[in-house]
This record gives sequence, structure tokens and C-alpha cells, in this order.
Amino acid sequence: MIRILFGLIIFVAFSCNPKKVYREVVRTDKIDEDIILFNIGNISRAEIGELLIEIEKCKPLIIGIDILFLENKKAFDDSVLADALERVTNDIIAYKFDSRGREERSIDRFRKFASEEGFINAEEKDGVLSHFTPVKEVGGKLHESFALKISKQWKPEVELNHSK
Repeated sequence: MIRILFGLIIFVAFSCNPKKVYREVVRTDKIDEDIILFNIGNISRAEIGELLIEIEKCKPLIIGIDILFLENKKAFDDSVLADALERVTNDIIAYKFDSRGREERSIDRFRKFASEEGFINAEEKDGVLSHFTPVKEVGGKLHESFALKISKQWKPEVELNHSK
């Protein structure tokens, strides 16, 4: 079963037992060992980088980073995050489309290390997800969603037909 949650999260599908990391962050022993979501709240980019390094120690199958880093911020925090993203493997970062269909992506300093990227746009009405599009055509190019990219990397045996 795949659970998809939206928000500012770091999504991790583990190939090891991540209880130690999860216990320290969430402070509970009740976990689904296939999928773990970390709500990062308002922590700094340096703290995000440190968390990514701790997660990477568990050798996860995937780390999905549902956050946009659209501009430079504090130099120290940015350097810690960039270093962590360079060291992390099998990561997927998010991007989105604005109201005119233009891509909004994290700055190159961060996205250049990502294994994959997927869009995070979802149609909501009154705070309820009303429609999910796993593949979107924009400007004649097919774009796969963040959730689809994660699913494909996590369960590559599942096939998807992209035809219209």
C-alpha cells in the first residue's frame, strides 16, 4: 500500500530499520517501516541538511524532498544543505508550475545534486485534494509528478502507461 501525504515533508522509503532515527525525531515506536514522513516544520536549511545526513545513514531506497529552495538564504545554512544534498543518494526533489504553466524549481545550487525531480501541483478545493494528475503535459513535454517519481523508484515493477 502506498500512502501519499502532501505538505512540507521529507518522504523516505527505507530499506533498513529506521526506528532509531524516527524515534529521535517523532518520539514513538509505532512506525510503518516502508514509508516514513518527517514534517520538517520551520527548521533551518542547516537542520534539514543534518536530518538528510542522518536519514542517509539508514541507506533509504528513496528520499523525497517536498520543499522548494527558490533562493539563497543564510550562507552557512545553504552550504550545510548543499553539502548534504551532494552526499545523499536516491533523492527526488519537488518543483511546481505557476498559474501560467512556468516551472518553479529550486536554485541550481541545490537541484544539481538531485537524482530526480517531480512536480507537486495538485488541484485542491476548500483544502481537499479534488484531482491528482500523475503525468502532466506542459509545452509539449511530459512531466511526472513527485508522487509518481517516488512510486516508480520505490516499486519499479509497477508499470504506468503515459499515453493520452
